[in-house]
Amino acid sequence: MNQIAIIPFKPISNSKQNLFVVDLLEYVKRDPKVLLTPHLTDFFVIIWVTRGILDYQIDHLPYQVKKDHLIYIAPGQIHHFKTSKEFEGELIAFTEDFVPKNAFFNVLRIFENVNSKVKTMHSKEIHIKVQALFRSLMEELKNDADEYQHDLLFNMLYNLILFVERGKIIHTVDNLQSQDLNDIMVFKKLVAKNCRNHYTVKDYADILDTTTQRLLKISTIALGRTPKEFITEHLLTESQRLLKYSDHSIKEISFQLGFDEPTNFTKFFKKQARVSPTLFRKINK
Repeated sequence: MNQIAIIPFKPISNSKQNLFVVDLLEYVKRDPKVLLTPHLTDFFVIIWVTRGILDYQIDHLPYQVKKDHLIYIAPGQIHHFKTSKEFEGELIAFTEDFVPKNAFFNVLRIFENVNSKVKTMHSKEIHIKVQALFRSLMEELKNDADEYQHDLLFNMLYNLILFVERGKIIHTVDNLQSQDLNDIMVFKKLVAKNCRNHYTVKDYADILDTTTQRLLKISTIALGRTPKEFITEHLLTESQRLLKYSDHSIKEISFQLGFDEPTNFTKFFKKQARVSPTLFRKINK
């Protein structure tokens, strides 16, 4: 098994708080050898690109983060910087302990959404608010810690996250009703929980008490992909993680992922990844 570097949280601007804000290029320069290769972090990360384009990879999936877009990384995800293009930006990092218990589930849900890693600021208003909150966080971290600082910092951080999420909802609200948005959220949770069970689109539609046609419509609008594409993406990501970071045989992995025969897993993987499981493992070992 490949040894993946695990980067622990280290305060930068305020040793009393489990949160820091840092210039993106400065962050990369601190440990480029590690950050430019696949690694794990035990904390949450928000990256805001302010100039250029950032190429990034999370759990084998490539992402291109353009100017005034953000990308979220959850604890335990395998990720790394790729430097094919010039970029500038800011980075926020914070630990699980920094998040109050009553807000933790919402934060984790937003960060672990595999199909919404890159966030777009759809309006100038959202951009101005996000920029102001980044600046406010940086300024507050310069102050000496007191009994109010943690709450102030978390409120700023949470507002930043919610403003971006609100912008995403406003962008699609003209085409989706509240019930549509609720059903999409439930659909994503169901897929995350049951991707190894190989449920069909009809199975998920039946659980949601809706039609496959309606699920197709709201998925395409809200997720930018069909329900089948969404399901396949989850299964492929899980396949790649097991092949690269476990010592299980391909036969064992195929059964773990719910395939009746290893040959069926090989056909699925080769079609989606364009290489065989054996070759993928060889390349990434």
